[in-house]
Amino acid sequence: MNAETIERLLIDRSLGMLSEDVETLLEAHLAVDAATASAAAGFDQTAALARRALAGETAVELPPFPAERLRSEGRSLRRWIWSRNISAVAATLVIGVGLGAAMFGGSVSVADKAVVVITDTPPVSSGSAGMWSTRRLLERATREPEKSASRLIWDSPVRKPRLGDT
Repeated sequence: MNAETIERLLIDRSLGMLSEDVETLLEAHLAVDAATASAAAGFDQTAALARRALAGETAVELPPFPAERLRSEGRSLRRWIWSRNISAVAATLVIGVGLGAAMFGGSVSVADKAVVVITDTPPVSSGSAGMWSTRRLLERATREPEKSASRLIWDSPVRKPRLGDT
């Protein structure tokens, strides 16, 4: 027999898991081989110590599961996450308003002056077929475009709009 097979048989023998026939054959082999017999004595001692250590043990009752504590900690964690998200949004708004005020020099206005455009409306002829008639649209398109005295010029969204001439 090889050493691995004998070692497995010795462990099974020490734990009491061998059949009677196999145990009888192993005992005959141990009587002939002294080295294997000393290894078997070591396995028997180890198994006896393990039995003694485990014999006095009774089932240990586990503490109750802390479900309520886990629920309350989960609620506090969710509250903390919500408060963190709300404070992040508030900080973003404060930074955005601060940067906007700094870019526009503290005053945010579209124009310094109010722009009023007054145009003459052409008289509607009684023969007009209605607002969407082709004849009326053609007349309006062929007229000279109306010019206003000033217009609002906004070159960049970063700069203030200014009044300019046409």
